[in-house]
Amino acid sequence: MSRSRPLPVLLALLALALAACSSSAASPTEAEAPLATASEPDPTESQAAESDAPAESDAAAESEAGVISQIAAAIAERLERGGKLITFGNGGSATDANDLVSDCVDPPPGFGKIPAVSLSAEPANITAIANDIGTEAIFARQLIAHARPEDVAVGISTSGSSVNILAALAEARRRGLLTVGIVGYDGGRIVAERLADHAVVVRSDYIPRIQEVQASIYHVLRSVVEQRMA
Repeated sequence: MSRSRPLPVLLALLALALAACSSSAASPTEAEAPLATASEPDPTESQAAESDAPAESDAAAESEAGVISQIAAAIAERLERGGKLITFGNGGSATDANDLVSDCVDPPPGFGKIPAVSLSAEPANITAIANDIGTEAIFARQLIAHARPEDVAVGISTSGSSVNILAALAEARRRGLLTVGIVGYDGGRIVAERLADHAVVVRSDYIPRIQEVQASIYHVLRSVVEQRMA
C-alpha cells in the first residue's frame, strides 16, 4: 500500500474497475445471446448503444466512488469514538481479512495505527468452534467476545452468501456495530437481506476478478480512512 497516488485518483481507478466489472457482468455470453435474425441491423441503434455505454460507465464509476467515500467516513467516525475493525472471511477472503488487519496494526510508513482484529487469523479459535458448535458459528462466536457497539464489522465474501459471514453480520447488527460488506456477484444474501449498513459489490461472476477488485477496495478504503482521520 502506498501514498504515491493521490486519493482521488485511487478512488477513480477503483470505481472504474468496479464499473467495468458491472458492465461485463451485465453483458450476455455468446451462448446466452439471442440468435441473429436475417434482417440487417439498424446502424442508428448500434451507434446509440455505443454512445450510451461511456455515459453509463461514468455514472457507475461515480456512484461506486461515492459509496467508498461514504463507507470510509462511517468507519472513521466509529474509530474516532474508540472503536476498532473486526474483519472476517473464508478462504481467499480470510487472507484479505488478515491483510487488512495487518495494514491497520502494522501500517506502512506514513500511516497511523488503527485498532483491528481478524476473526480469520487464529486456527485454535476457528477449529474449536467448528468442532464444538459448527462452521456456521466460527465468526459469530468470536465476534461476541470481541465486539463493542462502537466497532465496525467487515465481512468479505466472494459470493455474498456464506452462512458464517451472514451469521456474524447479523450478530454484529444486533450488537449495534457498523456493518460493512465487500462482496461479489450481485451481493448475495448480504445485500438481499440488508445485513450490511454499507456494501461494495463487485458485480462479476468471475472469481479471480472479484478477488482482485476486492483487494483493491479494502486498500483504498484504508487510505481514505487514514486521510479522514489525519
